[in-house]
Amino acid sequence: MAAETLSVAAPSALAPASRGPILVDTSVWIEALRPQGAMACKQAVQSALAANTAATCEIVIAEVLQGVADGVEAGRLEQRLEGVVALRMDGVGSEAARISRALRDRGLAVKFGDLLIGAAASVNGAALMHRDKHLSVIAQVAGVEEIIL
Repeated sequence: MAAETLSVAAPSALAPASRGPILVDTSVWIEALRPQGAMACKQAVQSALAANTAATCEIVIAEVLQGVADGVEAGRLEQRLEGVVALRMDGVGSEAARISRALRDRGLAVKFGDLLIGAAASVNGAALMHRDKHLSVIAQVAGVEEIIL
């Protein structure tokens, strides 16, 4: 995946300065970084970055970097991601297990990485910006605000 440079645009109603953190999911980062990616993703990420509300977590960083074509490009992207607030991961395992049990009680199973991302948003009181139907189910169970692109 060739990473595109994201410029920092003026904040929008999507990410007002008073809003708390917004955990930007892998699905949105990948789409925003693609040269031909969806403009809605590019604008949403740029707005969250400009408002200093964009956040990431170790799981998202790992997922984004694993898809990069080579080490040089990965290094550049990793350096850019270091400038984004990283949410704490304390308590994420327990929260992921709680969410997983609640989903299992409904007869649903989701990917483990998505559980951890949803749990990170929950534990940190962050909204979750994504384009992944599994994260919608997780967000609903966890009581996490969603920004669906």
